Amino acid sequence: MNHMIIGTAGHVDHGKTALIKALTGIDADRLAEEKKRGITIDLGFAYMDLGENRKVGIVDVPGHEKFIHNMLAGAGGVNLALLVVAADDGVMPQTREHLDILSLLDISRGVIAVTKTDLVEPELLGLVEEEIRETVKGTFLENAPIVRTSAYTGEGIDALKRTLTSELDKTAGKGRTLPCRMPVDRVFTITGFGTIVTGTLTEGTVDLKHEYCLYPKGAPVKIRGIQIHSEKAAEAFSGQRVAVNISNMRKEDIRRGDILAVAGSLLPTRLVDVRLQVLKSSKYPVTNNSRVHFYQGAFETVAKVRLLDRPILMPGESCYAQLRLDDETSVKKWDRCVIRFYSPLTTIGGGVILDACPLKKRRNHPPVLEGLRVKETGGRAALLEQAVREYSALFYTLGELVLRAGLDGQSAKTALDRLIGQNKAVLLNGGACLHADFIRVLQSRLTGILRSFHRENPLEPGMSRQELRARLAGEDNVKRSEGLLEYFEEKKVLRIENATVALATFQRRQDENDEKLKKQLETLYLDAGFAVPANEAVSAQFEENPRFKAIMGSLLRVGLIVRLDARYNMHRDYLAQAEQRFRKLAAAASPVELAAFRDALGSSRKVALAVMEYLDMRGITKKDGEGRILLR
Repeated sequence: MNHMIIGTAGHVDHGKTALIKALTGIDADRLAEEKKRGITIDLGFAYMDLGENRKVGIVDVPGHEKFIHNMLAGAGGVNLALLVVAADDGVMPQTREHLDILSLLDISRGVIAVTKTDLVEPELLGLVEEEIRETVKGTFLENAPIVRTSAYTGEGIDALKRTLTSELDKTAGKGRTLPCRMPVDRVFTITGFGTIVTGTLTEGTVDLKHEYCLYPKGAPVKIRGIQIHSEKAAEAFSGQRVAVNISNMRKEDIRRGDILAVAGSLLPTRLVDVRLQVLKSSKYPVTNNSRVHFYQGAFETVAKVRLLDRPILMPGESCYAQLRLDDETSVKKWDRCVIRFYSPLTTIGGGVILDACPLKKRRNHPPVLEGLRVKETGGRAALLEQAVREYSALFYTLGELVLRAGLDGQSAKTALDRLIGQNKAVLLNGGACLHADFIRVLQSRLTGILRSFHRENPLEPGMSRQELRARLAGEDNVKRSEGLLEYFEEKKVLRIENATVALATFQRRQDENDEKLKKQLETLYLDAGFAVPANEAVSAQFEENPRFKAIMGSLLRVGLIVRLDARYNMHRDYLAQAEQRFRKLAAAASPVELAAFRDALGSSRKVALAVMEYLDMRGITKKDGEGRILLR
């Protein structure tokens, strides 16, 4: 069974709430202020029993222009629109704005209800309907049925029910097979139960068995209970209004616009790439760097618009844009969004999300525009190739790319196998997926780094694996780039020997003078022990040897000699002994004073301080008053 949500739309005081009560027997106005003022301020909810064990949810949205943000929060999960126009008022400003919003949200089916028919003469109803037809011409409601109703007399209520049922039968359900996703539009507490969140389940199924998170924070949630239309349920399906009892979070930890979803199914972001459209009816264009209100699902924030191929977007036009959000959210590819201007506060357009968690984009850059074109129109293989190309430098796995490409796991795996077969992508042993173009860039960079290293260190067998991976992939991606060097070894670009890497063609140079100098320097530091000479003195001692800097650099690089600071070096064996002596002192009395450590080493005060500061830098010790304490 397809579950559906009907959403009302229309101008303030056109009788939306009264119509819902006539249809369902439920008063959707729940706030005291709403009762007092006679208008809907926030979202209201009801359900209509269609018989045959079938109930359809109804979202009552406010019509007042001040509460459009609440209307948008309720319209996101709607399957069928119910546009309400009062017979005594006709089409009004919020009628048109709500119609624009429904179109921007890609709602494709609806019914039009003319309300308050008891307040006008019958001959005027035809004129009202003509005005409505003219207003909806060219929209998804152009051929929608119009039903005359009066909540006061009951006229047309049964006919409206039949019409809604008929239109629902023609409306396709959404997202039943996708992972659970429910934007939160209300959060409150009930004594004895705790925190309750409600929303329209836009995709998938929610139950009591699986693991869910609240996004964009990604905080795990424990679901204690589920209700649908005020009745307990073991599970709920897409297209249903759902109340979920969460046992491990406070009301204050949750906000409208958060998303309840399957763990690992969404990403947090402050950037979204969109195909942005300005309404034909808009009086205002959108210029680059405009500040706008951004709405998606029940989420609302302020955003900066970065137009990617032009300085200004005129009414009726569309283009690629990146929206930079003030607040973090989680969205998915193909989600719809709406933008409204600051002043005057009016709906100006909206868009379809093409990348839910993009990198920052350059403006007027052909590769950026081509990449977005692929994301908008490309097939599965093209979408995955674009994601691999775009994120190669971050060494993402296939699972991470799936979220960014908007694909399911199996289709992405098939697409990746095809790309590998076409030599367009590489899958490293560590799981990272890299584009062939990026591999070529890395190979060029790698050979340049190793050539330079071999030229400066001809006696060394090779460069440290860890250092080379950090140079190639960046410090943050050392772990992610597992398998990168092995890939290049397999391609005979380099060879790996223990912890070092060399170009495959490199032959280590054997030079007796270099070996002699290397031995001299090591002996110097071994003989010095803790009483190491200053670096300036060592440089002066060997200033006539043109190979001194290269050989000293080699000893420092392999870690035989360790640089304490700009003034002193020390042999690694003595540095290890110094650390052990500090630990012994700290075990006896902590913090360890500089004088005590100096005496334990039998060195100068300056050398002892240099060792202490080196241990601080390594995170082994920490300054505490006049001394140091052990951290690990």
